[in-house]
This record gives sequence, C-alpha cells and structure tokens, in this order.
Amino acid sequence: MALAAGLALLLWPRDTTHLKTGNTSVEAIVFSDDQGATALAAIAYPMPETPFKEQRKPPCIPEAQVEIRGGCWNELAKTAPCPRSTAEYQGKCYVPVKKPDPQPRSVQP
Repeated sequence: MALAAGLALLLWPRDTTHLKTGNTSVEAIVFSDDQGATALAAIAYPMPETPFKEQRKPPCIPEAQVEIRGGCWNELAKTAPCPRSTAEYQGKCYVPVKKPDPQPRSVQP
C-alpha cells in the first residue's frame, strides 16, 4: 500500500513555468518553487542583469535563497560548467525562484 502511494506521488504531474524573455537567448526559463525544479531542454545561460518577470524579488528566504542582481536564486551544489536550464554566476550554478502566486482576493459564493 505504501509503495503504491509513493509511486503515485512520484508520477504525479508537477507544474513548470515557461517564460519567454528578451534579455537572454534562452527560450524557456525553469523556475524553482515549492513544488521543486524540473529540467527542460535548454542550455545553461549567463546570469541576467535584471530579474525575470516571474522571478521572486527580495526579501529572499534566509539560508535557502540568495539575492543576486535584484532577484532570488537557489544555489545548486554543482559548479561550472552548469547543467541545462541553470544560470552561471561567479563559477556557481543557480536556478531562479518563482515569485509566490497571488493570494485569492474574493470568496466564491
């Protein structure tokens, strides 16, 4: 029973965020969020000068995220050369953190 539940959770689809941006040559940016990061077919890219539109901005979560160039990033244990769908900055690899979804502002009747 526990094995079936674990397998179901492993195969459960996760949301991924696709963002087209003009400030980098990468077509699809992968964000890290509370659901975990997934890898898409993209190459590593240099750290952008400004945060992505959908990227979380400071304050970042202490000891879990770092602020670089106005955006929050998760640092990976991997060093350059970085894997696909990650940004390289000062020899380290990072994944941008997605800003939180807005809280509901109305109640459904």
